[in-house]
Amino acid sequence: MWSDHAVEMFTTALFYCDELVSQLQSESASTKRIEGRHSPSHEKLSTVGLMLHGCIIDDVLVGGPAYNSKNIRRGDKIIEVDGRRVDSEEGLISLLNGCDEPGTLVTLLVERSLEGRKIRTSVELERMSTAEIGDKCAFFTSIANLKVRSYVFKCISDT
Repeated sequence: MWSDHAVEMFTTALFYCDELVSQLQSESASTKRIEGRHSPSHEKLSTVGLMLHGCIIDDVLVGGPAYNSKNIRRGDKIIEVDGRRVDSEEGLISLLNGCDEPGTLVTLLVERSLEGRKIRTSVELERMSTAEIGDKCAFFTSIANLKVRSYVFKCISDT
Protein backbone atom coordinates (compact mmCIF):
# COMPACT_ATOMS: atom_id res chain seq x y z
CA MET A 1 0.00 0.00 0.00
CA TRP A 2 1.26 3.47 -0.82
CA SER A 3 1.73 6.11 1.80
CA ASP A 4 -0.36 9.29 1.71
CA HIS A 5 2.78 11.16 0.58
CA ALA A 6 3.33 8.79 -2.37
CA VAL A 7 -0.31 9.07 -3.45
CA GLU A 8 -0.07 12.87 -3.26
CA MET A 9 3.14 12.85 -5.34
CA PHE A 10 1.55 10.50 -7.87
CA THR A 11 -1.55 12.69 -8.19
CA THR A 12 0.54 15.82 -8.59
CA ALA A 13 2.79 14.16 -11.18
CA LEU A 14 -0.20 12.96 -13.21
CA PHE A 15 -1.65 16.46 -13.11
CA TYR A 16 1.61 17.87 -14.53
CA CYS A 17 1.72 15.09 -17.16
CA ASP A 18 -1.79 15.93 -18.28
CA GLU A 19 -0.90 19.64 -18.39
CA LEU A 20 2.21 18.93 -20.49
CA VAL A 21 0.31 16.66 -22.89
CA SER A 22 -2.37 19.32 -23.22
CA GLN A 23 0.27 21.97 -23.95
CA LEU A 24 2.01 19.74 -26.52
CA GLN A 25 -1.30 18.98 -28.24
CA SER A 26 -2.07 22.70 -28.33
CA GLU A 27 1.32 23.45 -29.89
CA SER A 28 0.80 20.66 -32.40
CA ALA A 29 -2.62 22.08 -33.30
CA SER A 30 -1.19 25.59 -33.70
CA THR A 31 1.46 24.15 -36.01
CA LYS A 32 -1.27 22.70 -38.20
CA ARG A 33 -3.11 26.05 -38.20
CA ILE A 34 0.04 27.93 -39.21
CA GLU A 35 0.81 25.51 -41.98
CA GLY A 36 -2.81 25.74 -43.10
CA ARG A 37 -2.09 29.31 -44.24
CA HIS A 38 -0.61 27.94 -47.47
CA SER A 39 -2.58 28.45 -50.66
CA PRO A 40 -5.26 25.74 -51.09
CA SER A 41 -4.64 25.77 -54.86
CA HIS A 42 -1.50 23.70 -54.39
CA GLU A 43 -1.95 19.94 -54.21
CA LYS A 44 1.22 19.43 -52.18
CA LEU A 45 2.08 22.09 -49.63
CA SER A 46 5.56 22.68 -48.28
CA THR A 47 7.29 24.22 -45.30
CA VAL A 48 10.77 24.80 -43.92
CA GLY A 49 9.53 24.40 -40.33
CA LEU A 50 9.71 27.94 -38.98
CA MET A 51 7.34 29.81 -36.70
CA LEU A 52 7.69 33.56 -37.15
CA HIS A 53 7.03 36.79 -35.33
CA GLY A 54 7.50 39.36 -38.05
CA CYS A 55 10.83 38.51 -39.67
CA ILE A 56 12.20 37.04 -36.43
CA ILE A 57 12.27 33.27 -35.98
CA ASP A 58 10.08 32.57 -32.96
CA ASP A 59 10.55 28.80 -33.02
CA VAL A 60 11.99 26.02 -35.14
CA LEU A 61 9.88 22.88 -35.54
CA VAL A 62 11.72 19.74 -34.46
CA GLY A 63 12.29 17.44 -37.42
CA GLY A 64 11.80 20.17 -40.02
CA PRO A 65 14.38 21.39 -42.54
CA ALA A 66 15.37 24.47 -40.49
CA TYR A 67 15.87 22.37 -37.34
CA ASN A 68 17.81 19.69 -39.21
CA SER A 69 20.16 22.30 -40.73
CA LYS A 70 21.49 23.11 -37.21
CA ASN A 71 22.21 26.63 -38.58
CA ILE A 72 18.98 28.43 -37.69
CA ARG A 73 18.09 29.48 -34.17
CA ARG A 74 15.26 31.08 -32.30
CA GLY A 75 15.77 34.85 -32.40
CA ASP A 76 17.50 34.90 -35.80
CA LYS A 77 16.23 37.59 -38.15
CA ILE A 78 15.57 36.60 -41.75
CA ILE A 79 17.07 39.30 -44.00
CA GLU A 80 16.75 37.68 -47.44
CA VAL A 81 15.06 34.71 -49.10
CA ASP A 82 16.64 33.52 -52.35
CA GLY A 83 18.49 36.84 -52.66
CA ARG A 84 15.35 38.95 -52.21
CA ARG A 85 15.25 41.30 -49.20
CA VAL A 86 12.28 40.90 -46.83
CA ASP A 87 10.72 43.61 -44.68
CA SER A 88 7.39 42.12 -43.56
CA GLU A 89 6.05 38.79 -42.35
CA GLU A 90 3.57 38.62 -45.25
CA GLY A 91 6.32 39.12 -47.83
CA LEU A 92 8.52 36.64 -45.99
CA ILE A 93 5.84 33.94 -45.95
CA SER A 94 5.20 34.44 -49.65
CA LEU A 95 8.93 34.05 -50.40
CA LEU A 96 9.28 31.02 -48.09
CA ASN A 97 6.34 29.35 -49.85
CA GLY A 98 7.97 30.06 -53.19
CA CYS A 99 6.61 27.51 -55.64
CA ASP A 100 5.32 25.63 -52.57
CA GLU A 101 6.69 22.37 -53.88
CA PRO A 102 8.27 19.87 -51.42
CA GLY A 103 11.87 19.10 -52.34
CA THR A 104 12.65 22.53 -53.81
CA LEU A 105 15.46 24.59 -52.30
CA VAL A 106 15.27 27.94 -50.55
CA THR A 107 18.26 29.99 -49.36
CA LEU A 108 17.89 32.20 -46.29
CA LEU A 109 20.22 34.96 -45.17
CA VAL A 110 19.81 35.25 -41.40
CA GLU A 111 21.27 37.69 -38.92
CA ARG A 112 21.95 36.93 -35.28
CA SER A 113 23.62 38.67 -32.39
CA LEU A 114 26.65 36.84 -31.09
CA GLU A 115 28.61 38.30 -28.21
CA GLY A 116 27.34 41.79 -29.04
CA ARG A 117 28.18 41.51 -32.74
CA LYS A 118 25.76 40.96 -35.59
CA ILE A 119 26.72 38.10 -37.87
CA ARG A 120 25.04 36.97 -41.07
CA THR A 121 24.95 33.47 -42.40
CA SER A 122 23.43 31.90 -45.49
CA VAL A 123 21.47 28.65 -45.05
CA GLU A 124 20.08 26.48 -47.84
CA LEU A 125 17.00 24.42 -46.92
CA GLU A 126 14.96 21.84 -48.78
CA ARG A 127 11.22 22.41 -48.46
CA MET A 128 9.35 19.53 -46.78
CA SER A 129 5.70 18.59 -47.24
CA THR A 130 3.44 19.94 -44.50
CA ALA A 131 1.96 16.46 -44.05
CA GLU A 132 5.42 15.04 -43.33
CA ILE A 133 6.31 17.71 -40.79
CA GLY A 134 2.86 17.31 -39.19
CA ASP A 135 3.57 13.59 -38.79
CA LYS A 136 6.97 14.37 -37.26
CA CYS A 137 5.40 16.83 -34.78
CA ALA A 138 2.87 14.20 -33.72
CA PHE A 139 5.66 11.63 -33.35
CA PHE A 140 7.82 13.94 -31.18
CA THR A 141 4.79 14.86 -29.07
CA SER A 142 4.17 11.16 -28.40
CA ILE A 143 7.83 10.59 -27.48
CA ALA A 144 7.79 13.56 -25.09
CA ASN A 145 4.60 12.22 -23.50
CA LEU A 146 6.21 8.80 -23.00
CA LYS A 147 9.35 10.32 -21.48
CA VAL A 148 7.37 12.39 -19.00
CA ARG A 149 5.21 9.45 -17.96
CA SER A 150 8.22 7.13 -17.55
CA TYR A 151 9.96 9.79 -15.43
CA VAL A 152 6.88 10.14 -13.24
CA PHE A 153 6.63 6.40 -12.67
CA LYS A 154 10.37 6.22 -11.92
CA CYS A 155 10.00 8.98 -9.31
CA ILE A 156 7.05 7.22 -7.73
CA SER A 157 8.78 3.85 -7.62
CA ASP A 158 11.82 5.49 -5.95
CA THR A 159 9.68 6.63 -3.01
